[in-house]
Amino acid sequence: MRYSNSRQLFVQTIFLLCSLLALPSHAADALTLEQQLTNALKVKPGTTDRLAEPDPILNALKQQNVISKKANSRGDYTDYYLVSKPFLFMKHEVVVVENEYMAKYVGCCVSPGMGLVLKINGSTKPLKKFATTNGCTFDDGPNAARDLSFVDIKTDVSRGKYATLSCRETDISRWP
Repeated sequence: MRYSNSRQLFVQTIFLLCSLLALPSHAADALTLEQQLTNALKVKPGTTDRLAEPDPILNALKQQNVISKKANSRGDYTDYYLVSKPFLFMKHEVVVVENEYMAKYVGCCVSPGMGLVLKINGSTKPLKKFATTNGCTFDDGPNAARDLSFVDIKTDVSRGKYATLSCRETDISRWP
């Protein structure tokens, strides 16, 4: 009987350790995705260049099935990806990831870079500071459902407060 109890305790301990080891891995994946996104939006110190290109984070989001392999919509020079599973940026829920680039010339004024539509959870002060520090434009007054319908994305937008964060060339050109 004693052997059975100690063996059971050993098995439970191993199971618990394996479970605990699995948790940080998932959390680390999420942190890595958020850090990659942050790098694609942040400006390199002393320059007007971003720390990272958009493609690596877009590929990582696709691999993790956070966004679809193909954009949900494309308008002018911008791909719009609806987020299909929970993903946070600075504690706010990412609803749409935007990537603006020139694949083919369709007129003037491509402004390469990325943007986000966020569902706000709490204070926007850190987002506003991030925008100011990194040559981005922050707007916490848009109507997300209306804005998404302009680019042919049909989705139910839950009640709440939404904001956009745009970190494109035109945003950084207005940067002090």
